[in-house]
Amino acid sequence: ALKNQIDSNKGSLDNLYIQINLKKEEIDNTNQRSPRYNALVDEYNQLVAEYNALSQETKSLITEYNNQINIFNQCVAGE
Repeated sequence: ALKNQIDSNKGSLDNLYIQINLKKEEIDNTNQRSPRYNALVDEYNQLVAEYNALSQETKSLITEYNNQINIFNQCVAGE
């Protein structure tokens, strides 16, 4: 179950990464005096915050998964 969640999160992270880069391009191509500029920056910051939170969650899941694998390997080696 952990492996499936990790894989799912990695897919979501890849998708968010693409969205972040597209939003950055949109910001770079928008005049800073445009009324839309600040809204784009807010959207970008929200995407980055979401990416960072999911990244931290995924790192924790990976650590937990690796610990479970190590415990399993120790059990197999002990037999």
